[in-house]
Amino acid sequence: MITLAFIMSIRNLPMLAETGWQQVFYMVVAAIIFLIPTALLSAELSTGWPTSGGV
Repeated sequence: MITLAFIMSIRNLPMLAETGWQQVFYMVVAAIIFLIPTALLSAELSTGWPTSGGV
């Protein structure tokens, strides 16, 4: 989540305003591409090592 917050920070809002809705689409796609593998990795590690698994 820290990486995601770094990418989608308030400093990027002026660039977002210039680019428009196209940038929102790219940010959502990047978040999905980043978060889905992270969730799958966390689920796999938590089933493999129930006491200390996770990201």
